[in-house]
Amino acid sequence: MQNKEVTSAMKILQDGLKGVGPSRASLMLSVAFPSVLPYFSRSLYRWTHWDERTGWAQEFKWTPDKYHSILERVASLAERLSGNREVIQAIDVEKVAFVLEHESCISEFQLFTIVDGLVNNKESISNGRARVFEVDREAIDGKKGTAAVKKIFKSGDVEKARNRFLAEVTSSYHLSKLSPDHFVEFFGWNEDPDRLFIAMEYVKSGDLEKCLGESLWGEKDIKETTKQILEGLQIMHHESIAHPDLKPQVIIFPLIILSYRAIY
Repeated sequence: MQNKEVTSAMKILQDGLKGVGPSRASLMLSVAFPSVLPYFSRSLYRWTHWDERTGWAQEFKWTPDKYHSILERVASLAERLSGNREVIQAIDVEKVAFVLEHESCISEFQLFTIVDGLVNNKESISNGRARVFEVDREAIDGKKGTAAVKKIFKSGDVEKARNRFLAEVTSSYHLSKLSPDHFVEFFGWNEDPDRLFIAMEYVKSGDLEKCLGESLWGEKDIKETTKQILEGLQIMHHESIAHPDLKPQVIIFPLIILSYRAIY
C-alpha cells in the first residue's frame, strides 16, 4: 500500500466518522491491514526512531510526517527480517516495540525478594489460576505492614500470559502512584521459570461482594460507593486504560479502591 493510498484512507475515516482522529484512524487501518500497516503507537515510534539520550521518554506528538516515517521504517524492518520460512508483518514489529517498552518500564520496580518461598505453607485467600496470599510486607521491602502476593502460574502459552502480565504490572504501578485514594498500592513484582508474582497492598476488610452479603446498605452508602467507583474508572479511562474484569470481587472496602488485574 502506497503512502498516498494510506493518506486518502486516513482522511476518509477522519472525515466520515465522528470522533475519529489520526491516531484512532491509524488503529482502524492496522486492524484491517495488519500485515502492512502498524498502529501508530508511542512505543512503536520511539523504538523505530530511537534516541539514545531520551530513550523511551522521547517526546512524542502525532504528525502525518511521523506516521509515514513509521510506515517506511516498519516496512524496511519487516523486509529485512523476513526469510524463506517466515514472513515478518507490520503487526509483529508493533508487538516487539510494545514488549520492549514494557520490559524496560517494569525492570525499575522488580523486587527479587518476592519469591515463592514467601507463600509456602500459606492458604490462598482466592482461587483460580491466580492465587493471592497474605504475607508480612517486611520480608518484601523492609517496611512494616501486610502485603498481598498474587501468584500467577505461567500457562502453556507463556508469551501471551507474560505480555498480559506486563500490561497489568505497568498499569497497576502507574494507577497506584497516580491516585492512591482509588487504587491498591503496588509494591513490586518478580518471576521465576514457572510463576509470576505481584505484591500489593492488603486490605483485610475484603471486597464489595463480601460487604454486600454481610450488611444492609442505606441510600447514602450506595451513592458514595458508586461515586468513588466512577471516579476510579474516570481516572483509568483518562489514562487510556480499560479494566478488563470489573466486578464486585475487585472493588475493595472500606477504601473503595480498585484492584486492577487482567483475566487469568
